[in-house]
Amino acid sequence: MQFLNYISHPDNLTQEKVNFFADYYNYAASQIEKIDSIDTENYLSLIEKIIFQIKTNTDNCNKYIDSYLTHPLLQKENKYFKQFKNYGEIVDLFEIYKNSGKPQAKIKWIKENPIFKLTLVKFRIELKKFMFRKSLKSIIMFLKCSHSLPYHKDDIIHHTNILVTEFLNTEWTKEDIIETFTKIITAQINEFPFSESFVKKNKSNLAKAKVEHFENMTFDKQFEGILNYLRSPYKNEYYIYRILNINAFKGFKFKYNKVTFYDKNNLKFKYLKLKIEESGFSKNFFKDENMILAVVKVHAKSKKMGEYTAINTIRKELAFLNFKYNANTLLEPFSYITTVNFKDFHSKWSTKENAVSISENSKKFFEKNPFLLLKVANKICAEHFLNYEYLFIKAQQSGNAEDYWHYFETLFKVCNESTGNMIDIITNIMWLSSNRIEKQLIEIYIINSFSNAIPEQFNLTRNEYYKIRNTGLNDVDEIIKSINHPLLNHLIKKRNKPTNKLYLKSFYSRLLWECYSQRNSMMHNNEQNERAMISIGIKLPELAMRCRETLLHSMINNSDLNFIELIDKLKD
Repeated sequence: MQFLNYISHPDNLTQEKVNFFADYYNYAASQIEKIDSIDTENYLSLIEKIIFQIKTNTDNCNKYIDSYLTHPLLQKENKYFKQFKNYGEIVDLFEIYKNSGKPQAKIKWIKENPIFKLTLVKFRIELKKFMFRKSLKSIIMFLKCSHSLPYHKDDIIHHTNILVTEFLNTEWTKEDIIETFTKIITAQINEFPFSESFVKKNKSNLAKAKVEHFENMTFDKQFEGILNYLRSPYKNEYYIYRILNINAFKGFKFKYNKVTFYDKNNLKFKYLKLKIEESGFSKNFFKDENMILAVVKVHAKSKKMGEYTAINTIRKELAFLNFKYNANTLLEPFSYITTVNFKDFHSKWSTKENAVSISENSKKFFEKNPFLLLKVANKICAEHFLNYEYLFIKAQQSGNAEDYWHYFETLFKVCNESTGNMIDIITNIMWLSSNRIEKQLIEIYIINSFSNAIPEQFNLTRNEYYKIRNTGLNDVDEIIKSINHPLLNHLIKKRNKPTNKLYLKSFYSRLLWECYSQRNSMMHNNEQNERAMISIGIKLPELAMRCRETLLHSMINNSDLNFIELIDKLKD
């Protein structure tokens, strides 16, 4: 991936600010899964989650609403919050709700005051229409103004976080987001994200209109391409994947929920096969003797999200075939065909094999085997912890809120704590590694950014750059003392500061309450909030892993303690 941008502009100040914006944007998008201080929330996600609780969980919604209202974005004094039209009305209602008393009194107030939900819905309409546009417009204004970068740096970071989180919350992959600046700075006309209205207006002479648009491109129009990219239309396409280790009779067709399974010689693919033979691309797609084909219709904005959705949907439905026929089928995920009419097609063909090769470099991974590591720990403590190792693996594989909560709930049940206290315990365990992890990740990002850059980005000669590069890639301090770069300077300052304990513990707590909420919602109502599940999917896998690792190291270092005593120690 590209870590640092090198976007030129005739004005040096504008160039510096544009590159900081692009660099921070890529940093936030690429590191959001790992770095705790990069948020997944924005105003719209928080408001939608509160509305979801009121609509689907009225009798128990207060604890989740209370959790969301701790978010810094929704604080009365937040200057960015104040910029929205409905701020005054919504903030007054938040204050009345918070001051309405104990949990049951809050629920009673919500039921007796439908204006609360109606105002939230009205605010959601405003946010859907203006939040992203307002942040992008603010950034463009800051990039063009005469103020230095430090004057607006925090503003640019805030609004960039809004852009990145909204991309993530509207079904774009991390890889799609990182491509944003490649698309809007491109010299390739067909790569630039034109608006839907532009395409419709110029449908009869689109190629000519695109050339004219490029020739008259203004600074504002170029960066408004980010909004066009976000609003790219959804595409409906059929994704066709190969399912190996199974075959079927000629004419076989079986639909299970969203996926239809066919034999490989089915007449459904007659014209596709002819087109593929003519083109020469993916000509071996239908050749395997021992396979069937899975077809799923996907509604997605990008190929990467389409691929992700198709694979996960097929895997889910394929479980039925494996169960029914006691089979051990294999979804071949590296090659597929997309089509809208089963005649014309696009394809991805990979020579990558399904088989995994375990190399010498994997030795360190196997040394982390908890069943070996905990031989030196308290026997009873280790046995308790290892009993739930399989639940942890299941949660990491599925990414489901219910599986994560099942792991946490059963692991910590022995402590005999309430849900709130258990969340506080896990929150503290997660925080214990935050400072070390964030520092490590920032250092890795600095090293990778430097090693994938060019000398001109640091005002270094080639000799100076390669001298540092050849000696400093294992010593981040060697790089730090030799460079001057807006984003890296920002990251160096973050690296040298301890993490904000209050902010992070509040974040961990919100995420865990959200996990608990979505687990309950799935179990009792068979529904979940999409934005909540996106936050859980982005943040919880890494945090659950860290929580587990902290427990592992603590058990090894405190072999005299049983599990309850260990948790009591980690509370402090």
